Amino acid sequence: MTRKVLILGASGGFGRAATRQFGRCGWQVTAMSRGGQPKNSSHWGESVTWVAGDLQDHQLTSRLAADADVVVHAVNVPYPKWNPLMIQHTQQIIELAHINNAHIMFVGNIYSQGIPENGVINEQTADAPINQLGQLRAELESMLAASTEEGLRCTVMRFGDFFGPEIHSPNWFNESVKGLNKHRLSLPGPAHLSHAWAYLPDAAMAMEQVAAERISNHDLPAYMELPFSGHQFSLSELRAILQNATGDTLKENRVPWWLFRTLGLVIPLFRELASTEYLWSHSIRLDDRALSELLDQPVHPTPLATAVCDTVGLDEHIASPLDTYGELAK
Repeated sequence: MTRKVLILGASGGFGRAATRQFGRCGWQVTAMSRGGQPKNSSHWGESVTWVAGDLQDHQLTSRLAADADVVVHAVNVPYPKWNPLMIQHTQQIIELAHINNAHIMFVGNIYSQGIPENGVINEQTADAPINQLGQLRAELESMLAASTEEGLRCTVMRFGDFFGPEIHSPNWFNESVKGLNKHRLSLPGPAHLSHAWAYLPDAAMAMEQVAAERISNHDLPAYMELPFSGHQFSLSELRAILQNATGDTLKENRVPWWLFRTLGLVIPLFRELASTEYLWSHSIRLDDRALSELLDQPVHPTPLATAVCDTVGLDEHIASPLDTYGELAK
């Protein structure tokens, strides 16, 4: 029997990667976004149907979710609109999944965990948010957990910062490398500190594997949180890979957090951005042993140099020796 998935927020970076991966793995995919199928994108395959729509259109979303085995919650909005829009959207998705008895796959991040004592986030790490963004993410996950007490099944997959091709919205990786053509790298924090990253094709592959397992094995808990280790690398290591790939010496610029804080006094977006500075002054790692146990196999990410070069559109053959960069993906 063909498995069916509804991907909400499908035109975003993760949504696109998930649409490709689920379609590639034989799912019947309905990909919904406000604008429908993205322009200037490659063929999606016969199993993918794009729909332009809004979560507020309950008749449309109910029709799209009919018979769906999985609903992927990849919806996101700009930081200042998280409250109340993310709460409203998540509640609508919960209700949609309830009606159709679908499993929710939620694209989570590390905001709700704050700064863990040992610097490691696993499936049992308690919420300890230190800013409003983290508090809201914790609330979203609490909503999802509570819904499973009423018969729903849900999986929160926790990722570091995304990088990869086809990310058109602002993100930290793209901000760091935007000056590459001018031989510059922007540093949000100390260059030597490692940071948690998730290469989109790897993250989407892991989600598809988890979704397949979750809908086929009902002995598993109704609610699960699964961190994804992805890649762990510092900005110094990123700089070395890019220098090796380009043959250029990259100068470093510091992200002006002081300016974000000042602008944040009057502009909400900069206020929220400034509240995330702690993520760049502490090294936080995700432990995906629970994910490996669920899949009954280790999770092997794409070699780092390959992933970086794919993201920035560089020829990898120069950078390939740096794939041995200390098993950075672990």
